Amino acid sequence: SGQESYASFNGPSLAPASSMTYELDIYINSFIEDMGHGAYIVSTGNHAPSDVWINLYADSVNSAGVNVLQAHMRTGDALDLSIPSLSPVPLNTWVHATMIWNNDTYTFSYYLDGVFQGSVSNEAYNANYVDEIRVGNTSDDSGIENYADGFVKNFAIWSKALNQSEINAYQNIILTGKEDNLVHYWKFNEGSGNVIIDYAGGNDGFFNGDWLLISDNYTISDSTTLNEISFESLNNYEEYS
Repeated sequence: SGQESYASFNGPSLAPASSMTYELDIYINSFIEDMGHGAYIVSTGNHAPSDVWINLYADSVNSAGVNVLQAHMRTGDALDLSIPSLSPVPLNTWVHATMIWNNDTYTFSYYLDGVFQGSVSNEAYNANYVDEIRVGNTSDDSGIENYADGFVKNFAIWSKALNQSEINAYQNIILTGKEDNLVHYWKFNEGSGNVIIDYAGGNDGFFNGDWLLISDNYTISDSTTLNEISFESLNNYEEYS
């Protein structure tokens, strides 16, 4: 047991046509090669064509055939903005991902460990935000259930486009939850129960599926790393007891 677990939250509390930043720490155990859409780490779906969402997924099924972290944004005109990491992402190492929508310049940007990976522009953006965010798999109603394999912690959503100095400052600290423009902040460090506390905006989430609590961590595989949620691929049943 322990398969098919993920975390679920209500959609972000953002004003219409606002800038936003998603940032989180990620530790990837493996890339799953037989999932055409990649294994979703962050997904915002259950959507209509006019909705706006940001995804992050581990992708080994790309044209280059390498393990990348792909940042993806769907704008309100159903246009996909996609940015791959510039180089393969190592396994079993914490990395910090930052995805930014700047509504002043209509630009979607992506950083890993504070290093700029790329940007894409689109002027047709609108502000119908999705009603669910998931960590660990997709919330797409198409029936795709691409579970990722790894850990995540310190997931923050800001109602502004962070600049380079802010990205560098925030990626190495635990936030208080009271920072200006911080809308949501989930540490994943509760230690018991199935509620995930939002330390900034009161948008508490929930663990779903067959999750286990091991060594005071939310996890669905053995772990000794503190303060994170673990999510596993459906292809790794042998890792479960």
